[in-house]
Amino acid sequence: MLNFGFLEILIVVVLALVVVGPERLPIVVRYLGRQYGKLLRASQELRRAFVLEAERVDAEERQKQLQKIKERRKREEDVNKKQVEESIQDDRVEPLAIGIGAHQLESHISSEDVEVIQSADTVQPNIQRKVNEFQSDQNHENLDKKSDSKNEKESENIDEDMNDDPLFPRSKRDFS
Repeated sequence: MLNFGFLEILIVVVLALVVVGPERLPIVVRYLGRQYGKLLRASQELRRAFVLEAERVDAEERQKQLQKIKERRKREEDVNKKQVEESIQDDRVEPLAIGIGAHQLESHISSEDVEVIQSADTVQPNIQRKVNEFQSDQNHENLDKKSDSKNEKESENIDEDMNDDPLFPRSKRDFS
């Protein structure tokens, strides 16, 4: 990503110390750290949303494939059943009770069908697991936001005589 050497970091720290000042530097660093954390959380949430959406689309495609296979088998079964009924009506074949033609009603499963069925069985639990993780992360973020707001309220009560500037707070006594 960014290749910063020791010398570059040292120059940035010295400049920050000169520009901001030693008493305000911890406040500025804390503020920048919070903003960086918010940015990371937002990017992770966006990444998770993309992964969930991609898996949902993949699951829908597999479901459509399974539906097509099911419809094809149903048509084959109807055709086979119709053929057996016609042969019974024409007295060409004994009824199924004797067992003749019973194998015609069974549909054969191709290896492609097996792969689609197996992949569909593994996708659904993975999606459910990802959704649960996403909801859990959302709950944790909401708790973090609540605790941050409580901490801010407490700090406001402590520092009521400070101005509103988050980077350079000064006491109201400094302006008098």
